[in-house]
Amino acid sequence: MTLKTDACNVQSRTAIERIGARAEGIRRAHMPALDGTIRDKAYYSIIAAEWPMIRQHLRQLLDGENHLHPLDGGDRCQISPEAV
Repeated sequence: MTLKTDACNVQSRTAIERIGARAEGIRRAHMPALDGTIRDKAYYSIIAAEWPMIRQHLRQLLDGENHLHPLDGGDRCQISPEAV
C-alpha cells in the first residue's frame, strides 16, 4: 500500500507515521498546488508482511482513547535536505 501527502503537511505525515507506515522518501517538485507553487510529495508504504501488525495497531487506536482525528492541511513550508 502506498500513502502520499504534501511534504509540508506535518499533521498528515505524523498521522501516517503513527499508524505504522514507513517513509519511502520525498518526490521533489511533484505537482502544482492550488496557490500556484510547486509542492513536494512525501511517500510512505505498508507492505503485505507488515499489514497484520499494522491492522492490529489501527484497531487498538480506534478502540482505545487515542482515536484518530481528521487533521487540517497545515501551512506551506520549506523542506531542508536535513529533514528528509
